[in-house]
Amino acid sequence: TDVDGFTIEGMNVGIGTGSPSTKLEVVTTTSSTAIRCNVGQGSDIFLGFTGANPELLLQDNANIVTHRFESNGDNYIVGSNVGIGNTSPAQQLDILYPSYIGKDTVQGLIRLTGQSNTENGAGTLSAGVALEFYNKWTGGVAYSMGRISGRGEQGYDGGLQFDVGTNTAPGQSGFTTAMTINADAKVGIGTDLPSSRLHVSESKAGNVAISVQNTNASYSSQIRFLDSTGTEKSAVTFVPSDTSLRFFNNGGDRMIITSSGQVRIGTTNTAALLNVGGPILASDNN
Repeated sequence: TDVDGFTIEGMNVGIGTGSPSTKLEVVTTTSSTAIRCNVGQGSDIFLGFTGANPELLLQDNANIVTHRFESNGDNYIVGSNVGIGNTSPAQQLDILYPSYIGKDTVQGLIRLTGQSNTENGAGTLSAGVALEFYNKWTGGVAYSMGRISGRGEQGYDGGLQFDVGTNTAPGQSGFTTAMTINADAKVGIGTDLPSSRLHVSESKAGNVAISVQNTNASYSSQIRFLDSTGTEKSAVTFVPSDTSLRFFNNGGDRMIITSSGQVRIGTTNTAALLNVGGPILASDNN
């Protein structure tokens, strides 16, 4: 049966076609809507084409498109949260893993995969993919704030790179590497080629420092040295109560430098600027 472009052929229905091949087949022209569903001319669902590309639109009762999905085009969802595995998303994207995760397991929820066909030499990070963070000031053009990158390394290894935004105007995408973790778990701050577990590098007209601060004035700041079993054997401690610097080794303080500059080695004697609790050996190798 064919009535004004509406065809019923067996159990198939065709609109715009005289030979429908499925239960419902709608044939339209390019850049047009094939199907529209609405609630009293309010909210709409449109199924059609942009050019020759299939398109699905969801429009609210203020005629604002809130969901747009198009093959080979820009897709977006505005004004609502999206849940994956979660029926009550609390943020714009809320992902819930469907089962409990074991205490010794890390379960990936988002995977970013890049492609490359060249790489740097061993020890140097190569091509990577990243999560980028941007901000818009008073609704202006977005500018870069930071980036976390996973980067490949020779031999199918990889590392992480942490960048901060470095811009002078909105709309810019400047990044400067602040910290790198390579495939050997070496951490570089100010360098992407760390040579030890922690490598700090900076080029400046002044001292390069590592700061250790305890904001609780009742307790000390300390750098500890452990043996292979994890037992503390040595430490350098700043004691705020008397502003002293103490060098601990193998069970006790071996040297103390007081706030007045006194040096005590193996003793608590305060008689002189240098106090030594034991023999002193001095030699002239010349």
